[in-house]
Amino acid sequence: MNTNNEYNKAVAELNEEIIKFLIKLYDNGRFEALSHMGVSKDDVNSFCRLEVGSLRNLGNYPTLIADFKFNSQRARHLVDHIKCETDKNFKLTRLIELGASHTMMEALVGMDRDEVKKRKCQLGITEDGRGRPHTLTDHEVNMVNEILRANKDIDQIDLYTIIGSETGVPLSSVWQYNQNMDIQDAI
Repeated sequence: MNTNNEYNKAVAELNEEIIKFLIKLYDNGRFEALSHMGVSKDDVNSFCRLEVGSLRNLGNYPTLIADFKFNSQRARHLVDHIKCETDKNFKLTRLIELGASHTMMEALVGMDRDEVKKRKCQLGITEDGRGRPHTLTDHEVNMVNEILRANKDIDQIDLYTIIGSETGVPLSSVWQYNQNMDIQDAI
């Protein structure tokens, strides 16, 4: 198949997807979104009045019904943002797995009690950690302080993840230790 035919086929597929999307917005009453895209109700209504076969025929025309220019810079920015959000979500989930309390999560990242509870439920973590966290033993304090000294310049979320992973101490207990004794003084 030659390049021109491939392009025409791609344009036809894109037109069909654009039309389906516009009809979906119209059917869901999202007229403001349509308006922001420069599409009137009458424009979409004309597609809606076509029979299915006629609608498919629109896809045979190799002229785009919308201006389309791919913006690589924006796409890369979007992908980077999604990766960052995914990484952040992974880190927050890991903190909860390591025993972070809702108080800790709220103070560190602004996550409310309901969100912590929802994530614990999704992870299969039961609410058996109610009440005061245990007080760190001298050995646990030494392990925490050693990790603190070795990791002075990293962000708190990463720091707590390292502490929880390497010591096995529930982060709710480490957080309580932090609150009772300024963790930075231990460095």
